[in-house]
Amino acid sequence: MTRASWARLSRLAAGIVLLAGCGGPHAPADSVAGADAVRTAFESWKNGDAPATLQRQRPAIYLNEPEWLAGNKLLHFEIVEPLEPYGRQLRCAVKLSLENAKNGSKYEKRVGYQVETNPAFVIAREGL
Repeated sequence: MTRASWARLSRLAAGIVLLAGCGGPHAPADSVAGADAVRTAFESWKNGDAPATLQRQRPAIYLNEPEWLAGNKLLHFEIVEPLEPYGRQLRCAVKLSLENAKNGSKYEKRVGYQVETNPAFVIAREGL
């Protein structure tokens, strides 16, 4: 998938999150379903799947993660802060162990994510 395609996907995911906040009250995010979606998304990345694999699932999951989009390999992940309510959404922190696609170097980082479960599963990296 091209960089332009990923940019469109990121805008689509952001649009879904924004639309979820419009048009009246919505139920808060479901913490159990959100945790399952986070684990499923990161396992998919770790297994070498393409992001489109998640989007074809029912229900679809959209993970907005630049490291994945750049082709970097996920070696290991750990949810270090469990999903907690954050407005209508959920918030969590994940420790990522990665391998750079270009030079093979290995590194770790801790990343915060916001998780939406209604109307779609959207996992968006904080600070983008």
